[in-house]
Order: sequence, then C-alpha cells, then structure tokens
Amino acid sequence: MVDEAFIKSLRQEWLEKPVKIVRLKGGITNELYLVEDNEGKLYKVRIPGKKTELFIDREAEIKNLKALEITGITPKLYEYKEDTQISIIEFISGKVAKKEDFKDPKVREKAVKAIKTIHNSNVKLYNTFNIFREIERYNNLLKAYDKAILSDYPVNEMLEIVKNIEAEVHKDEPIKLVPCHNDLLPENFIFVDEKVYIIDWEYAGMNDPCFDIADFITELDNLTSDEENHIKQLYFGKEKTKEKRRVDLYKLPARLWWALWAVMQYHVSELDFDFNSYARFQFNECLKHLEMLKEKYPKVIGNISL
Repeated sequence: MVDEAFIKSLRQEWLEKPVKIVRLKGGITNELYLVEDNEGKLYKVRIPGKKTELFIDREAEIKNLKALEITGITPKLYEYKEDTQISIIEFISGKVAKKEDFKDPKVREKAVKAIKTIHNSNVKLYNTFNIFREIERYNNLLKAYDKAILSDYPVNEMLEIVKNIEAEVHKDEPIKLVPCHNDLLPENFIFVDEKVYIIDWEYAGMNDPCFDIADFITELDNLTSDEENHIKQLYFGKEKTKEKRRVDLYKLPARLWWALWAVMQYHVSELDFDFNSYARFQFNECLKHLEMLKEKYPKVIGNISL
C-alpha cells in the first residue's frame, strides 16, 4: 500500500490543489485509488500488483483503451506512466453491477447492447487474444511452482478436453475476430442512468465474440437456463446455432483459464485476497461445465477418463 504523498505526486495539479484520496476495495490484480480534485472530477489510479506482467501486456492495454474511446462505452485514459506502468483513468461514478442484477431481463438487455456496441465497432485492437494459447501459457508458467491446488483436480484431463474443444471450435472457420473484453464479470459493468459502461480492459484483444459471450455467461452462475438462453437470443437472434454451440464449448476454457490465473496469483500476489478459495471456486465451476459437455457434446470428451 502506498501513501497519499505518492498518489499526489503522480500529477502536478494534485500537488498544487487539494484532492481527496480513497483506496478502492475489490481489486484482485492491482492496487486501486479514487482521487477527487477540487472541482469534483474523479480519477482512478491503478498501481499494478506484483508480477502482473505475467498476465497483462500493459502496452497493448493502453493502446486498446485509447482506440476504444470512440465507442463511448469505455472510461477515458488520462495518463500512463511507462516507467511504473501506473495508469490514471476516468472513474465512472454509477451503479457497479452484481450478478444478482442480471436476473432482471432489462439489465441483460442493456449489458448485451453494450457488448454488441464494442463487437460491432470495427475498432482494430493492438493484439489478438487466443484463449487456447493463454491456457497453455499459464499452464507452462505454473510448472515452476508446486502442485498446490492443482493436484486436487483433474487438470491434465481438462487440458486434453480443451485441446479437443479447440479442434471442434475451429471447424466453424473462418471465424471473424472482433474487439473483445475477455473479462466480462458483472462488476465490470457500470450503470449510469440508462447508459452502460464497461471497465477494466486489461485482457482485451481481437477474439471470437462467442468467447466473450461465454465468459460473460459463465460469470453469471446464478442464471437459469432460460435466462442464459435469453442472453444468447439477445446477442445472436433466433438462428446462428453454430455460434450458440461455440458459446457452450468455450465455457470450460473460460473457467479453466481463470482457475489457472488464480493459482498463479496464489503463488505470486501480495494482495490481501484469498486466491486459494477463488481458484477452487473456478475449478469447481470447471467440473460443472464438464458435466454439461458430457451431456450435450460428448464428442469433445471422447475417451478421456474423468
């Protein structure tokens, strides 16, 4: 945790005029601070957590955030310190969504509209995000650490199934890549009156939009099947059965990626957060998606014993 003097030093105007500084709760990647200047303007200061360069390409993120400003859905980037990778971003003051909010069909409609605005924006992001290569990368990074948490789950079998899913997904080629957020958890949606903002673009990249929808749905583990289908209907319409199928197939990779991410954080992070429990939650969600695959898409399980 840094002191107020350090935060003030990040901008000359904060040294010259009075500001209010509050540490924000809830970040599990970075230290976050809210700064309010004497004119009531709000800023979010983000200080990267230890070894977050293992997960995030900050250069790509900053370029992406600038490119996405034209959509009107993202916060503005005010300043980026290349030497420390500290960023100063517009703080969106509104209602931070919780997963319970998405039980309301009107909330789902607003959120999907915002996602589609990004996907259909024709913005070309700086990098490409490939969930299968990211899973491989995280798994390789974890080889340097002990098997804490991992040994309690059939991780190797999950990795084999994800390979099968990759082959199955690419049968639908060519897949048009679009600008994707890739981390659409509920708290990344901010509601301001009738408008929706999407924040925290650290994992953004050009990707299959079906992955974004899958990641969004899997974060909403409280939805009924009808509510989940409502999201698919809002995004895809009545047709596009191949795309809806790809959404289902991406669910396991989405959760496995976050599970491996959480195990990495368990080993390297200095933030005050229970990454052990979070990783286990994600792996248990993986097990649920394995059951879905067994029932609906047994071909991707094949002869793999679980």
